[in-house]
Amino acid sequence: MTRHAHHYANVTAVITGAIEETTADEQHRGLSGSVLIKPAGTDHSNVILGRKGMITTSIEVAADSPLGREIFEQGWSWHEDPACATAALALYRSSA
Repeated sequence: MTRHAHHYANVTAVITGAIEETTADEQHRGLSGSVLIKPAGTDHSNVILGRKGMITTSIEVAADSPLGREIFEQGWSWHEDPACATAALALYRSSA
């Protein structure tokens, strides 16, 4: 995807595959088990890596909600800790 931004914050877990995301200042390659925390308005681009594609699960969070504000304070970040992936999936299940 070409450079774009969302009106909402999000928490995204990579289930399978790989993605490369680039912001104005950083680039990260997320793999299966990676978790992305992205504030609303973060200008970024994405490239799906490999021929098999990828599967993610994502929670969209209102920018002006308490969680949206907390995500804004933390900033764009990737997490490779399995405990973080487990927490992101639990958050997803609880919001469904």
